[in-house]
Amino acid sequence: MSERAPQHRIEWVAFWRDRMLMLAMGVLTGVAVLSTVWEFLLEDAVLAAFSLHHETEPVAERWEFVITSVIFAGLALVVPTALLSIGLRRQEELTRDVERESQMLQTTLETIDRGICVFDADLNLAAWNDKYIELARQPRHLVTRGRPASDLIRYLASTGLFGPGDVDVITRDREQYFFKRGKRSHEIRRRSDGRILEVERIPMRDGGSVSIFTDITERMRNEDALREAMEEAESANRAKNQILANISHELRTPLDAIIGLSDIMKGGRLGPMGDPRYQEYTDDINDAARHLLVVIDDLLDVSRIEAGTLLMNEQIIDMAQLVRSSERLFREAARRQGVTLEVELPARLPHLFGDPVRTRQILINLMSNAIKFTDNGGWVTVSASLARNGRLVMAVADTGIGIPKDALEDVVAPFYRAEQTLTRDHEGTGLGLHLAKSLAEMHQGTLEIESEVGEGTTVTIMFPPARVVSLDPEVPKVASADTAD
Repeated sequence: MSERAPQHRIEWVAFWRDRMLMLAMGVLTGVAVLSTVWEFLLEDAVLAAFSLHHETEPVAERWEFVITSVIFAGLALVVPTALLSIGLRRQEELTRDVERESQMLQTTLETIDRGICVFDADLNLAAWNDKYIELARQPRHLVTRGRPASDLIRYLASTGLFGPGDVDVITRDREQYFFKRGKRSHEIRRRSDGRILEVERIPMRDGGSVSIFTDITERMRNEDALREAMEEAESANRAKNQILANISHELRTPLDAIIGLSDIMKGGRLGPMGDPRYQEYTDDINDAARHLLVVIDDLLDVSRIEAGTLLMNEQIIDMAQLVRSSERLFREAARRQGVTLEVELPARLPHLFGDPVRTRQILINLMSNAIKFTDNGGWVTVSASLARNGRLVMAVADTGIGIPKDALEDVVAPFYRAEQTLTRDHEGTGLGLHLAKSLAEMHQGTLEIESEVGEGTTVTIMFPPARVVSLDPEVPKVASADTAD
């Protein structure tokens, strides 16, 4: 705010008051000097020069004339000088009152934690506080009393705050919209440093306006955090519903089979227990029960991982033997599916230091998914090798249905089963990839997925070099695939 203006007016009043007093004293002094010179020096000479008869006045009369002249001159000056002095003094008092009120207003403005600037009816800057300069990012030399609003708008437009375009056009349009309409306006400004400002303009009755700048950065962050929390809550609720749907399906189907087949056997509907179909039912019951056990184990593993209570029994693992034993486990399932299952291993594959049960669980989950989503006549290839960067790489590739690009990140989420990717034609809880990723990360490893819809999918697990064990004859006892069971 221009706090110097009232002070200038006070100085101006004091200046002219002093000048008037000096002028009055000068006039009185001049009258005294002139009257004295006239009476004692010029009067007799002038009268003699014009041959006028004149009696020389006594000295006392002459001084009486001088004093009388000074008195009359003083009386002539006293009234206007006194009136002018009173007026100037009143003006000085009013100016000091204005200055005091101005200082009070300025102090009030500075205590407000918002930027405030006031424009008069001619759209010239009349008042402001330091917070306005800070938030509006205006240079101090530009913020002066009487500065047109267009100058301030033009400076901000030149910085690119209002976007690209002709600076003069932007200035004219903003001045017309925000200041000349005489209506209340509101806008949100996003500064280059990330701060977010709310700018509100309020018209005044005299045609001026007040602009209020509020830093709402923290409020917007809180709103964003609240919105994210709500979205996460909604996502968790959707996941819960998905869990219930998946688990109910996965548990009900084998339970129906177990109950139905056991009822048939219990009631002897097919005759004596020696009927060969009972053996088939017994196999189906066993398969359904094992499937239920896998589902329950996966659920328990997920809960333990999320709770941080899943413990690992780490030892040296013969990775080649682990891969081969896993291939034997799925050989019959692949044959029934009409899928060719292959294993690719180097002649000498290093060992791995890790949990053999969890490492095998990773591979089993990947192989189960690959066979499940590969149609009759397709291929599934399981491989392991040592990469140049020292990592031990284990991969499962298939020629199955593939995964859409936009779902690659989602498929590793727990219970994820996008209808367009993992349809209900394929059983599963949606925990396989999530568990594989989590267990790999517990070994400081990573899981990567490459896939093309209709072409197939390759899932790669990479273990860090620190867990790779060389094929040294003195290496202690190695955990085999059988001991991993």
